[in-house]
Amino acid sequence: MSVQTVRRRIAALQAAGILSIRAVLEPALLGFPIGALIWLKVKPGNIDTVVSSLQASPYVRYGAIVLGSENVVVDVRVPDRRTLYDFLNASDWAPLAEAAEASMILSALKQSDILLDQGPPVSWATPDRSLR
Repeated sequence: MSVQTVRRRIAALQAAGILSIRAVLEPALLGFPIGALIWLKVKPGNIDTVVSSLQASPYVRYGAIVLGSENVVVDVRVPDRRTLYDFLNASDWAPLAEAAEASMILSALKQSDILLDQGPPVSWATPDRSLR
């Protein structure tokens, strides 16, 4: 198959909305080394407002409305722990959440369908306890 044929077929698939090309970037290399998964419990009447606020945040990589005791889940990447603290406590959406549960990501195993080989997740011998 010629290069021109491949280009033409890719262009046709993109034009039809069947194919989109995306880059997978490591957030830490862009200045966002701290990751967290956050589950929010939000009253149904406030979900749209909370979701709109989360969508506008540069720290939210992924968000979804889900079923269960928590009804919104987000994956965030931030530059430091202080920013994560502020995101959880001082964001526009924070007063509208009845409860929030956050878990820091120690090591990603798979991202965007790519298996990651990063070795041991962290050194437990010398934990960094600062909020920076």
